[in-house]
Amino acid sequence: MTDAQRKQLWMHQAMLTHLLTRPEEVMGLARENIRRWSSMHRQDGRTVE
Repeated sequence: MTDAQRKQLWMHQAMLTHLLTRPEEVMGLARENIRRWSSMHRQDGRTVE
């Protein structure tokens, strides 16, 4: 396993642990981000005008 793969695995495990131990907090933050970011993005989903 490369250093980059080990780092990526560690990050995934850290994020999953947070989600599994505090799901309401994580999902609440995700919902806030979606609401905030949705006003900054085009309604048709395209990235370039």
